[in-house]
Amino acid sequence: MPRVVGPPEAQLKAIVEKSGAAWAMLWSEFGGKLSVTGHYIAPERVAALKEKRRDDDNFPKRCCSLSIEVGSGAAGRVYANKSEEFFQDVQTLDSSKFLRLDQSKEFGIKSMACVYFQGGVLEYG
Repeated sequence: MPRVVGPPEAQLKAIVEKSGAAWAMLWSEFGGKLSVTGHYIAPERVAALKEKRRDDDNFPKRCCSLSIEVGSGAAGRVYANKSEEFFQDVQTLDSSKFLRLDQSKEFGIKSMACVYFQGGVLEYG
């Protein structure tokens, strides 16, 4: 079990609405690895992806199946350093710096922020 329980969906929804983001998720650490313990996607984003892709898949949902080493990738670095990172366009990064490059391209993810938050990493974009 992760050490951090994800924030309520209402809190992630408020973060999305306040920031103007399309989605938010919380990465939590357990055993040296990070996994998603909560996420929220704006209804407009869900509808747009469903129309474009003809399925219910999305970036946060795809990330829920991942496990990232502390110190690796954006979320891992932010967690290890208790810091924050912002990327204007993750699609221009090297896959060694952004481990989910393929998923970001598939779902049209561009700008994204990662912030140390409540003992985990809040990621939104």
